[in-house]
Amino acid sequence: MNIQDEFRSWSLAVLKDPLFLQLTPLAIFVLFPLIALLSVQAVLSLGSSSATWRLAMVFESFSFSLPWNWSSSSGTQHETKKLKKKALRTHSEQIELNGHARPHHKNDVHDGYYPGLVNISGTYCFMNSTMQAMASLSYLHPYLSYTQAKAIQLDVPSPVVDALLALLQDLNTPRTAYHSIRPLDMITTLVNHSRSRHNSLFSSREHQDAQELFQLVSECIKKEVAAVDNEGQRDRGLGGLSQVRNDANKEIGKSVFDGLTANRRSCVECGYTEAVMHFTFDSWQLAVPRYVASCHLEDCLTEYTKLEMLNDCICRKCSMKATHLKLRQEADRLAAAVNADPTASISKKKRAKDARKLELKVQSALDHGRLEEDVKGVKLEKVFSRASTKQAMIARPPQVLALHLNRSLSYGHYAAKNTVRILFPEFLDLTPFTTSGNLSTKPSVPISSQPPLLPRSTTPTPATYAVQRIIYRLSAVVCHYGQHSFGHYVCYRRKPRPVSYGSRRFAPPRLADPLGCDCEKCQRYGPVRDDDEAVDSMYRPGRGWLRISDDSVKECGIETVVQEGSGAFMLYYERVRRHSSRT
Repeated sequence: MNIQDEFRSWSLAVLKDPLFLQLTPLAIFVLFPLIALLSVQAVLSLGSSSATWRLAMVFESFSFSLPWNWSSSSGTQHETKKLKKKALRTHSEQIELNGHARPHHKNDVHDGYYPGLVNISGTYCFMNSTMQAMASLSYLHPYLSYTQAKAIQLDVPSPVVDALLALLQDLNTPRTAYHSIRPLDMITTLVNHSRSRHNSLFSSREHQDAQELFQLVSECIKKEVAAVDNEGQRDRGLGGLSQVRNDANKEIGKSVFDGLTANRRSCVECGYTEAVMHFTFDSWQLAVPRYVASCHLEDCLTEYTKLEMLNDCICRKCSMKATHLKLRQEADRLAAAVNADPTASISKKKRAKDARKLELKVQSALDHGRLEEDVKGVKLEKVFSRASTKQAMIARPPQVLALHLNRSLSYGHYAAKNTVRILFPEFLDLTPFTTSGNLSTKPSVPISSQPPLLPRSTTPTPATYAVQRIIYRLSAVVCHYGQHSFGHYVCYRRKPRPVSYGSRRFAPPRLADPLGCDCEKCQRYGPVRDDDEAVDSMYRPGRGWLRISDDSVKECGIETVVQEGSGAFMLYYERVRRHSSRT
């Protein structure tokens, strides 16, 4: 047998081998496409002649005939769209998404790309926008840090505070490249912390409300702070003195969102004013006018705090007067009956005497102004005042003022969205809507008189600012685009100061110079500044703010933010500190 016969017999044996039969298709479908791709690249490098391109098209056609490319046309289009969405962004696209890559000015500071949040279920934009807004609040960071430190010291669990603080720190940490965060820890923590309320927010594929999520997070924070404070006040005996430091016994204090409103109700008919009631709040829900094209935010606040006329309220003093009149008539009737009957029984005389005592008790309460006290044995008559006034104003302004613009319109069983444009300022003067030291009890005048408007003088004097103004600066805006039952949430937030600022990155805004000052720095940066060493890029047009739509982050300026009046849903303002005060 010659060499050719031996090779032929060996080849037939190999072809009949089961292992060869199993591996051959795999080798063909794996190696041949690779060879075809390399051949296409080699052919294309030879030139652009017609013969070369025809040969390349042959290899390309063969590659599309492979089994893994067999699919329906609709599936191919879907995969193509998916690949387009997930394609790597170019350097210019990253610049567009996350601001400038290199400083364009000598005072510009570029500290990287700020991350977005992945919309996990496709409906979590309400959560992503709220988390980004909270990340911009300079008062919230130290409050959560102090709460966490005290909780660790006292060994008290604080899962929501821990997850929220970690997420906010990640959102404020710039990266060297584009990056998005999956907020799974925050979602899981909220679900486990409030099982009764997570069904509608996190277990539904329907459109949710960003304001409801803010309320949920705010309530969770307050519950955990209360648990930490209660543990700090617990008596540990003498043994606990060596284990816990004294500062652990100090209360954390109110939430940065908590404020206090003063509510007064008065009767115009009798002039009686009930005791002023105070209620806490963590956000204000403002009504939006219906039949106008636009209105100012101050108009909504004025509507909320205006003196409101009512005609269906029960007046305590009018009720006491009506009750006293009825008791006096009853006592006079019984006394006249006893006096007219010399043989009146002892029980009849006792009823007349008791009726007179009740009448005198009510008379004494009226004379001494004890109208809020209940008189034992007396059932008050309910008298509705035909004219009464009601008013609510801010008694204790919060550090962070969260304003919810209620855009819901109800037409029976149909709900729609009010798209009126709200003109909101960067700096909000809350002084006219806040009570002063003197509260009025007159039904026809406000609880507290409004201070005079600031004069438009270029040479301010100390007398100009005799009334301490309560100024807030805009930190974040949550906008809603779409209809009432569906749409998309987007957040505009103030860009964090550069990392080089260190601990001053999240210092609250302060009034560096008096309002109306015309010095060089005030003309360049304004009287309210983060720091004397202001960075130009944070104040120049088109800079200093971030527009965040889930994982898309673009830099913009305040001039873009204030134009979002039609979509503004929630506004977050932070109180401006005075130069020599920490309040």
